[in-house]
Order: sequence, then C-alpha cells, then structure tokens
Amino acid sequence: MNLLQDVQNFMPTSRKAFTRLCLTIALCAALGTTMAQVDNVMIYGTVKDLTSSRKLDDVVVTVYKNGAKLIDVPTNASGKYELNLDYGADYKIVVDKAGFVGKNIKIDTRSVPEEDRQGGHGMNIDFSMLTDLPGIDYSILNEPFGMAAYTAGTFNWDIEYTTKMRDAQARLIKEYQDLLKNQGDAEAKFAKLMESGEKSMATSDFKKAVENFSEALTLKPKDAIATAKLSDANMRLTSQEADKAASAKYDAVIKEADGLFAKKDYASAKTKYNDAIAMKETEAYPKQKVKEIEAILVDLERLAAEEKKAKELQAKYDAAVAAGDAAVKAQGWDQAIAKYTEASELKPAERYPKDQLSVVAAMRLAAEKKAAEEKLAKELEENYKAAIAAADAAFKSTTWDVATAKYTEALALKPTEKYPQDQLAAIIAKKAELEKKAEDEKNAKELQAKYEAAILAADASFKSADYDAAETKYNEALGLKAAEKYPKDQLVAITKKREELAKKAADELKAKELDAQYRALITEADAAFAAQDWDNATGKYTEASALKVAEKYPKDQLAAITARKAEAAKKEEDERKARELNERYDAAIADADKAFGKDSWEEAKTKYNEASAIKSAEAYPKDQLALISKKQVEAEAAKKQAELDAKYDASIATADAAFDKKDYTAAKSKYQEASGLKTAEKYPKDRIAEVDALVAAAAKAAEEEKKAAELEKRYNDLIKSADKFFDGSKFSEALNDYKDALTLKPTEAYPKERITLIEKQLDATAQAKAEEERLLREKQEKDKRYNDLITSADKAFAAKTYDKAGADYRAALEVKAEEQYPKDKLAEINSLLGDAAKKAEEDRLRAEREAAESAAKAEADRLAAEAAAAEKARLAELERQKNMAAEQIDAEYKELIAAGDIAFGMDDFDKARDKYTAALELSQQKSIPRINWLRSMLSWLVEPPNFPRRNAWLQRRPGWMKNAA
Repeated sequence: MNLLQDVQNFMPTSRKAFTRLCLTIALCAALGTTMAQVDNVMIYGTVKDLTSSRKLDDVVVTVYKNGAKLIDVPTNASGKYELNLDYGADYKIVVDKAGFVGKNIKIDTRSVPEEDRQGGHGMNIDFSMLTDLPGIDYSILNEPFGMAAYTAGTFNWDIEYTTKMRDAQARLIKEYQDLLKNQGDAEAKFAKLMESGEKSMATSDFKKAVENFSEALTLKPKDAIATAKLSDANMRLTSQEADKAASAKYDAVIKEADGLFAKKDYASAKTKYNDAIAMKETEAYPKQKVKEIEAILVDLERLAAEEKKAKELQAKYDAAVAAGDAAVKAQGWDQAIAKYTEASELKPAERYPKDQLSVVAAMRLAAEKKAAEEKLAKELEENYKAAIAAADAAFKSTTWDVATAKYTEALALKPTEKYPQDQLAAIIAKKAELEKKAEDEKNAKELQAKYEAAILAADASFKSADYDAAETKYNEALGLKAAEKYPKDQLVAITKKREELAKKAADELKAKELDAQYRALITEADAAFAAQDWDNATGKYTEASALKVAEKYPKDQLAAITARKAEAAKKEEDERKARELNERYDAAIADADKAFGKDSWEEAKTKYNEASAIKSAEAYPKDQLALISKKQVEAEAAKKQAELDAKYDASIATADAAFDKKDYTAAKSKYQEASGLKTAEKYPKDRIAEVDALVAAAAKAAEEEKKAAELEKRYNDLIKSADKFFDGSKFSEALNDYKDALTLKPTEAYPKERITLIEKQLDATAQAKAEEERLLREKQEKDKRYNDLITSADKAFAAKTYDKAGADYRAALEVKAEEQYPKDKLAEINSLLGDAAKKAEEDRLRAEREAAESAAKAEADRLAAEAAAAEKARLAELERQKNMAAEQIDAEYKELIAAGDIAFGMDDFDKARDKYTAALELSQQKSIPRINWLRSMLSWLVEPPNFPRRNAWLQRRPGWMKNAA
C-alpha cells in the first residue's frame, strides 16, 4: 500500500460540482456540494485504521463551532458518522479513539452567500487513523490536516496548506516505520535495568529503583531476584516518601503561618505555629514566633485601649458638632446652641463650635422671618408632592384607577404642570398595550402546544423505528412552524436511516462469502507453515490478509516467518550496535569532561546530554549536568544582584542630587524607583516622606501668602473707596467702607480714627442707616465671594484639579463656615486622593510582585526545559531498548504458537500444552490475539486423556487444527 499519495483536486464546472481531496496518512477527505433536504452543510463519511483499513466503530467525532464544543457523534459498527453544520460559522471536526492518534480538519461556512445556501451542501469526509505507538512525536496531528472554505461557487481545500501537511505526515510515517524496525535484546535490557536499579538503591533513589525493577519484571515476570529487589525498593520508597510528606506538611504549615503573620493575622498565625510545634516539638522557630506574637498582641491591646479612649472623645465631639450642624439645618436653634456649647467644652481649643454659636444667633433672626413667608408655599408644594408620590406608586404597581385619581388631584393643585398630564396619557396607553399583549400570548401558546404535540409524537415514532408515522408528524409540525430547523433535520435523518437498513443487509451477505474464502486460505497457509515451506506459507497468508485486512493472525504469521530468517543477521547487527554505543558514550564523556574543566558550560552540557542520550541509565552525566546548572544559577544570581545594586545606587544618587537642588518632583520619582528595586530599604521611603512633607509645607505657605495678599488688596481697596467718599462728604458710604476695612484689619488705627470723625458728624438715625447699609453690602459681598469660590472650586473639581479645588472649598468655608456643601466636597476630595494613593501603591506593589514572579518563572522554565530535555533523551533510549526486546518476544511467541498448533493437530497434547503454556507466559508482556482461545485450550489439555468433555471438544475443534498434522 502506498502510504503517501498526492493531493488530487478535481475542479468543479458549476456550484453543485464535486471536489475531492485525499490525504491518505492522516486525512482522507472528499468534499463536494450535493442537493440536500435542508439549508445546511451535511458532513458524512467513514473512519478507518490506516494500517489495516479496518472500519473503526465508537470513534468520537467532535464538532467545535467558533472555538466552542458543540456535539460528540460516535461512528457506528461500519465506521460511519453523520453531522449537520449551520452556515455562517468556523468549524473544527476532531476524531478520537482510545489506542489511536486523534486528528482534525477545519471547515469555514461563513462566506457562503445567502442565494447559494438554498438546498444546502454535502461533504463526504473519510478519516484514516494511526495506532498510538509510544515513543513517536504525534504533535503534527494537533494541527488541522485540511482546511476547506467556500470560494468560486463551491467548497475548496487550501491546496498550499494541504501540501505542507502532506510533507509533515511523510516525516511522521518514516518515524513510525523506524520505530517498528528498531528492536532490542530483552536479556541485555533486563541486565541493564537490574544494574541501574541496584545503583539507584545505593544512592537512595528508591523511586527510580522501583521503576527499573518493575520494568525488568515486565521482561521476566517470574524472576525471583527482581521480585525481591522490587519489594525491598517499594518498602524503602514508602518510608522515604512518608518522611518527605511529614516534612512537606510541616513546611506548608510554617509557610501558611508566616503568610498570616505577614498579613498581621496574629491569632490565626499563632494557631498555625502551635500546629507546627505539635508536628516537630524540637523545632525552635515556631516557638520563637509564638513568643513574638504574644508580645505583639500585648502591645496591640495597649494601643487599642489608647485609641479607643481618643476615639470616644472624638466621637462625642463629632456627635455634638454633627447634632449642632443638623439642628442648624433643621433650624433647631436652642438645640444647636446646646450642642455647639457641649462640643466646645469637650475640645476647648477647637474654633469651629465657637464660630457656629455666633452664626446661629444671626441665622435664628433671619429664619424666623423667612419661615412665615415659606409656610403657605410649602403647604401647597407638600400637597402636590404627596399626590404625585401616591400617583407614582400606584402607577408603578399598575393600579391605574388609583393613579388616575391622584394625578387628577395633583393637576387640580398645579394646573400648569405638564407631568401629571403626561402620566394620565401614559395610563391610557398602558391599558391598551396590556390588552393587546394578553391576546398575542394566548395565540402563541396555542400554536406552541400544537407544535410540541406533533414533535413529541414524531420523536416517539422515530425512536421506535416507525419512520412512516414519524415522517407524517414531522411534516405536520413543519406545517405549524415552517421556520423550525429540528423537524427538517429529522426528516433528513429518516431518509438516511432507511438507506442504512438496506445497505446493512447487503453488507452482511458479502461478509459471509468473504469469511469462507479466508478460512480456506488460512488452512493451506498453516499447513505450509508447519512444513516450514516459507514461500508457500507467505503467499497464502498474504492472500488471506488481503481478503481481511483487519485480521492480525496472518500478519503475525508473516512476521514470525520474517523473524526466523532475520534472526542470525540481527544478532550480529545488535553486537555491532552495542560496541558503537560504548565508543560514542566514552567519546562524549571525554569531550564533556574537557569542556567542564575549562568552565565551558554550554559545550559541556551539550556533550553530557549527548552521553546521557546514548546511555540513559548512567548517573555520571546527569550528576554533572546538575552541577553545571547549579554553577550557572549561582553566577547568574551574582550578576543580577550586581546589576540591581548598580541600578539602586544610580537611582539614589540621582534622587539625592535632585533633592539638594530642591527639584522635589524628580527626587520623589527617583526615590520611588529605588524603593521599587529594593523594597526592604528604609532610606528611599524616609526620603519620600521628607519630600512629601516639604512639598506640603511649601503649598501651605503659598496658600497663606496668597490669602494675605488678597486681604491686603481688599483692605487697600476699601480704604481707597472710603477716602473718596469722605473727601466728597458722603459720610454714610465712607463710614461703611471704613468699618469693612476695620473688620479685615481690626488693629489698624487709620479706619478707627476716620470712623470716630464721621460719627461725630452723623446723627443716630444716619448712623443706624449707614450700619444697615454696611451690613447689607457686607452680606452681598460675602455671598458673591462665596459663590465665586464655589464656582471656581466646582470647575477645578470637574477637571480633577483637586489641589486647586480643595484650596477654593477651604476659602469658601472661611467666608461661610456654616455651609455644609464645601465640607462635603472636601471630604470627597480626601477620599478620592486617598483612593488614588492607595491604587498607586497597589499598582507599584503588583508591578514589583509580577516582575519578581516573572523572573522566578523564567528561571524555573529554563531549569525545567533543561531537565525535560535530559529526561526526554533518557525516555527515548529506554523506549528504543524496550521496542528492541518486544520484537524478539513477539517472534518467540509466534514460534511457540505455531509449534503448539502442529503438536495439537498431531494429537501430541503434552507437547502442545508445554508450547501453549510458554506462549501464555510471554503473552503477559504484550497484547496477544486469540488469548481467550489459548486459555480455553489449556484448560481442556490439563484434563485426563479420556475425560468425556475433552474428547467431545476435540471432535469439534476447528478444521485447520485437524488438518495441521
């Protein structure tokens, strides 16, 4: 059989033409478009064994749609499967079966135009699968072996991609055939495994010893020495693993306790350290940590008591101030005065409650006047809102009559309001909508019930194979819901089921005729084999194998004939290979040792790996590789530490220089950079705190300087205005401005002198009027300044310029200390800045952690890759030696079976029993055909010669056995 065939692509002449693509080793696929019953892509085909062409049942055919698993479909007894794919998706089809190597293809149905989808498409895709043999790299089969898409009016394969995969499968087949050819000597391998096991025992590598002795016993299952040594290795391994498990458990508890300690969860950490003490009473570390935790807990208890006392005082003060503020908002003036007085007594140094007492007195007078004006308006508003609230609640709960009454009531209170008018219109629309929805739902339910009843009856008939009744019901369902896909798919499935039943009957008749021809050829071939007529036997076995390619017996007999002919030549070849192996190993070790002596680590690793691949059981190259890795890790660690120190020192030097130049922004950035490099260092953290303090002090000084300048300007402007009024004999206006200036600077003598001079010239009425005007103007200016500051602060807040916003909100509070809004905004700014600082710190810590984890992972990956490469080479050598032994065992088994068959045919039952028993012992090391038959035959042969059941069975034995003599 030609294992690799070229891709054959028959280009279509129209959209419904047929395209075929054949990839024999990994994918045999024929793709075409045919008329289908529904608008989808039907996928069908057969899955076979590549070696024997046997059709495989119970192969799992998995469909992935747009990367997500869609469905699993098993092949039937004839290896057939069937799928339906929708248009507009990217599909991956995977075949998988235990004992075989899985593979996959891709089909893209997204680019099929709507007009081309009518009638659907059909794709016949056959798969051929390789038996899973150990030691072969099947990774190429993870990639699709074919990719189809809709182009030029039909589905076509990507020929360039298919050609690439054909070359890859050629390489895989060569590796597959090479593995079958590479056989080893079982006795030599047994000796090497025993030697390796003993070396492992000597070095306390009991796990490896168990592996060596176990593998040796697969070659000689009843060897007493190997059995005893395996038992000893298992006992020592169990003890060793128990010790490791105890230490690992102790280390895990200590690690968990240290983690809890680092998180300051001292109670939980103490419990874990006590658990560790219970595991290892002699260990000092957990005992020391318990003492340390107990001391910390005492300190925490003391600090908690102090904090509690301070918090209680602050809580009382805050509660009194909050109650005072709340009373001010509620215009509870007596309550406000009582609470501000209480707060001032709790904290005499606080200015705020004292200022508020003055404010309350002024507000009380204004509030009493305002209350009378707002009472009537409030009552109207409350009645309107109550009616709207009741109406909205009724509207939300769909109580339309109540809602209508309440909206009408609200409209009577405020006839010009649009909202209640809109809601009354909405109620009318809602009622009409609900009536229509109820009618639609009723009709939909009736249709769904009829459809589901038809589908239920159709599914029942389909399951019981009553396809005529099922077809009627599915058509009835389609009449009710013509757009539904399920009944259409089921009608297509009924057609396929009918076709399968007809084909099954024809296949069974053909199989019976083939079986008779096969048995006749086997009889002739066995006779020739018994007479050692190898050419005639080869011809007949080959002829029989061609009739039934799935049968293993004729192939085994052909292999036995080949093995006998090749045995002498093979022995000489094995000895030659052993000599070459030793020479190659010694040369590689010599080169590696030479490179090791020169510290040429990469060259030495290459040569030690080469030596280890040649003789995987040798410990010396592995030990040297481990030593090299250790030396490289040490050198790399020293190099990285030096680089880290250099970076840290450079960052600190740059930061210190910037600090000395008072460039605090640059200094802080570099100190943070240095702290990120060495998180345990205290110096950069201290300097960052110092920078923050200096920046804060500078900002505070600038703010105070700004306020002083503003106050000076306002004072000078007032004096200038007052002097102008005074010179023009406008004494009332001048008096107001002088008093305002004096409020800003109470210690200044000039405005006092002018006020005294003016008051002497004004009578009491004029002075009172001037004072009233001054107070009014002062209030207006105060309101304007407050509003200007709030506007500026809100604008800065919206732009996230929190420093400017905070300064303006604080300035607004200085103008109107009683206002709550700027206090709330300042609290919000503090919260946002705190969150931003917290997030920045978390981001920095996460970046540090990720960098450390990335470095650790890279190092671990490098070491793991080196270890994996060495292990892969060792396993490859072990597998090669195992396969070499397997061929010899297989040849011996076939010879024993053939000799047993001949002796049995000649009624020499003692000899037959001995040969079959020996074959049965070998069968424990490999998968043997006819194993159940062989055991049954032995059970009959051990009975007495004249036992009636035995004699009756001999008369019924197969014809080929009777003719063997």
